[in-house]
Amino acid sequence: MEEPDKKLALKKRSYLLTIKTLAPVHVGSGQVATRNFDFYQAGNQFHFFD
Repeated sequence: MEEPDKKLALKKRSYLLTIKTLAPVHVGSGQVATRNFDFYQAGNQFHFFD
């Protein structure tokens, strides 16, 4: 009997993960964001556009 392909067996597995963030994270380009173009502020909250 042939041995099953290990790479194929790994592709068929699925995992249920729970991830908890420890701090807010923003990954940006390093360029300065422009108000009302890249983001807007409502009170003390900032909303960034994609």
